[in-house]
Amino acid sequence: RRRACAASGGGGAGSEGDESPPEPVCDMDEALTRTGRVELARELVTGLVDQWQETRGRLEGALAREDPEEMRLAAHRLKGAASALAARRLAATAGECELLWFTGELEGAAEAIAKLDEAVRALETHCETFDWPEEAA
Repeated sequence: RRRACAASGGGGAGSEGDESPPEPVCDMDEALTRTGRVELARELVTGLVDQWQETRGRLEGALAREDPEEMRLAAHRLKGAASALAARRLAATAGECELLWFTGELEGAAEAIAKLDEAVRALETHCETFDWPEEAA
């Protein structure tokens, strides 16, 4: 049984007018398989959420400096971390931001950061409400 959960809300940063359904928040079965341990999966997902404020600060600082390359790098790192933990919605949103900022486009960057924030909050809620299995002895 798959434990992917699609929370309400739209897709990634560039999904305006897109009719496709949003990415699932996180495939916890996949995250558990990749980490091998329940407690490790929980720590890593929680750590990713906890790191968001620092990443958001980097993004906002780079936006203020009009530095799309720093924004692209921050989105790339976030995408990699989210992908490794099967946090699919966050990975997709960060990937869309990475592509946007690769082009040097900063118009709509504040809205894109807000979409990343929504994806992180959805992951946080999913992690808090997920029925974590008991660790095998």
